[in-house]
Amino acid sequence: MSDLDEVDRRLLAALADDARAPLARLSRRLGVPRVTLLDRMRRLRERGILRGFTIRVDHGRLGRGTVAYVLVRFERTGRVTQRDLAHRVGDLPGVEAVEIIAGEWDLLLKVRGASLEDLGRLVIDRLRELPGISATVTLPSFSTVKEGGAPQAPGM
Repeated sequence: MSDLDEVDRRLLAALADDARAPLARLSRRLGVPRVTLLDRMRRLRERGILRGFTIRVDHGRLGRGTVAYVLVRFERTGRVTQRDLAHRVGDLPGVEAVEIIAGEWDLLLKVRGASLEDLGRLVIDRLRELPGISATVTLPSFSTVKEGGAPQAPGM
């Protein structure tokens, strides 16, 4: 990302803030001509830096505002690999993200549900029953301060 200039970084930040902002508004906000912004967006897409435009959902209004993070320890059983397990876990309803991590734990999950009780059912009744899981630790989240956003320049 070090080859991104200031205009690219500001454009990514503006799009992270509001991906549906009209090009004219982005042009005024950034002080860059629309044609230049279109060209920058095209190049960022071609390089795979800008992969798409998405929405942000208010999960609380949908009755799924409770979030927890779950650490999972993998134990090889049979032919199940750590990557296989990560994909199986990712298919469970309520699992929003699966990260393969290094250290004492092997997977980090972000799970979402209607309540802690709902998340408890996910962890106890579904997750812990999967072959390859030897232990879990669940960390409920009190609130989300920041999520997503534009990438920052190295060293920031």
